[in-house]
Amino acid sequence: STIRKSKGLEANCVLVFAQTENELLKWIETDTEKRRADASDQTQMGYVAFSRAKSLLAITCVKSISDSTRQKLIDIGVAIVSTSSNTR
Repeated sequence: STIRKSKGLEANCVLVFAQTENELLKWIETDTEKRRADASDQTQMGYVAFSRAKSLLAITCVKSISDSTRQKLIDIGVAIVSTSSNTR
């Protein structure tokens, strides 16, 4: 199902794919002012996708992510289980 179609629904486990690191960064933005200033609905889409999971939320990014993005994920409590062949 797409993120838009999942609004209002819940699932035990949710797998969310970000196409790019930039998309992922918008989804995990914690600064309220930056979230409000986003003219697209990308930050809202992240909230909708992430809030559908009852027990497990798995996030992946199609493109490689930088060390700074990896650290932002860790800082907000995301457990990095594994990465591509370049496991860190």
